[in-house]
Amino acid sequence: MADSIAQQLQQMAAQVVARDWQLPDDGSWHWVQSSPYARVARIRLDGREFYFKAFLSRTGLEPLKTALRGSRAARCCKNTRKLLEAGFSAPRILAAQTAGAVPWIVMESICGVAWADYLASYLTRPESRERLHWKRQLITDLGSQVGRLHRLGFAHGDLRPFNVLVDSVARQPHFHFIDNERSRRMPYLRERERVRNLVQINMLQAPQIQRTDRLRFWRAYCAAAGLSARAERRLRALVGRRLAARMAGRPAGKIIGNSSLSTEILEYLPG
Repeated sequence: MADSIAQQLQQMAAQVVARDWQLPDDGSWHWVQSSPYARVARIRLDGREFYFKAFLSRTGLEPLKTALRGSRAARCCKNTRKLLEAGFSAPRILAAQTAGAVPWIVMESICGVAWADYLASYLTRPESRERLHWKRQLITDLGSQVGRLHRLGFAHGDLRPFNVLVDSVARQPHFHFIDNERSRRMPYLRERERVRNLVQINMLQAPQIQRTDRLRFWRAYCAAAGLSARAERRLRALVGRRLAARMAGRPAGKIIGNSSLSTEILEYLPG
């Protein structure tokens, strides 16, 4: 059954590309918003949902990068496989064309909501003791998940809040990493990669997120990442300064998706 669906998806996706992006007439495919360097469509087949993503050339250097490192589709397939093998959740890729002028993939749909949207939905509801506990659990678990990701040598290519999906089963948060074409696993995670990911995931701003919430994320991250006290102090300073620079001139407490730890990290930087 799975092989049959994968074959159908392979054939359908190849036809869409060959026909210059003309979608099937049966209404099973619908374009969705994406970056200028990709074409993304939602697919419904046999009662299930999938996503097609074609990788368009971003610069004139794209052919050289493909020759040296493989296409973006090939890298996404490889990185997703490594994440899954390490026990993380990511959309499984069921069909792909990793060579040619327009590489593409078809992946399963994950039942989840972007972290930024999930938290925004929570923050718009009246707070109760149960909801407060749930918010703290979410933030702690996210810190632990990112810390484990880094401890195992993974650097996500773009760990902004919209590239982490969250769902809950039996009131237990589950996180899924998407947009993995630039993710990679290294024998030793470089400090700049760690800082970059922490800045990205913390580009989330909301006045309802308290300083204690941000400390909760940070402490869970450091514990899961296995950082020494000295490494934690250095990392805290680096992330705080980078966030302050990124947020310079932006209004505070305004936009979901634009800050998280910035000023709060600076408040407890070592003197």
